[in-house]
Amino acid sequence: MKIIEKKCPNCGADLKFDIKDKETKCRYCKSEFIIEDNNIDKNNINLDDIVLNKKIIKVFSIFHFLIAFVIFAITIAMFIVGFNHFKDSEGVSKEKTVKININEIDEKIENKLVKASINEIKKWNIMHNNYELDGEYEEAGLYYLKNTLSVRIIVVLKYTYKNESDSKTIYCGIKYMGNDINSLNYTPHLNTNQVVLGDFDYAYGYESIEELYDGFVRSDKSLGYKIVASKDLFID
Repeated sequence: MKIIEKKCPNCGADLKFDIKDKETKCRYCKSEFIIEDNNIDKNNINLDDIVLNKKIIKVFSIFHFLIAFVIFAITIAMFIVGFNHFKDSEGVSKEKTVKININEIDEKIENKLVKASINEIKKWNIMHNNYELDGEYEEAGLYYLKNTLSVRIIVVLKYTYKNESDSKTIYCGIKYMGNDINSLNYTPHLNTNQVVLGDFDYAYGYESIEELYDGFVRSDKSLGYKIVASKDLFID
């Protein structure tokens, strides 16, 4: 055993350790050191060759762990929000489907509008060579639009045509206009976009609510009408 004596680099106290040791600790200030002895000749010790590097003690407390966890959770949340925003922007339109109550339209008026709309669409979609109506015409929702002078109600119907190997669901918008809810014009304006069903078959409408919005509702917005409410449909 060869005892080496050096001064503690931290407090200056006497520091004793064996030449074979890899680490040592000051008994006064409790500092820990790593002994670098690569250049030491065991038989002819030169104290200047002995280098004491202070040992860094890393303490990872529960507090630090919680901080790291919170940062990680926030990062994941931001990634998810960013991904969903990117995904939404890839659709037909950037609007989202929302549900807003239309308090100004009572149930009687709504039922009257839907009934008139079904009677109107039956005049248009009656003859198809290969496709047949599957079920009944159904209400998909309403748009309620206003400008400074008048109101417009757009009833959206949903229906499905099918043949032996295929089926398509169609959304059709039927528009009613007036000075207010109680004076609507029941000679409706029907969108005339044609959805191709087969080689010789077609229906009037759109293949999604988003497409109906872009092709039928935006034209009213360009005229100064604002969507003040909708029922179960796609809006800005």
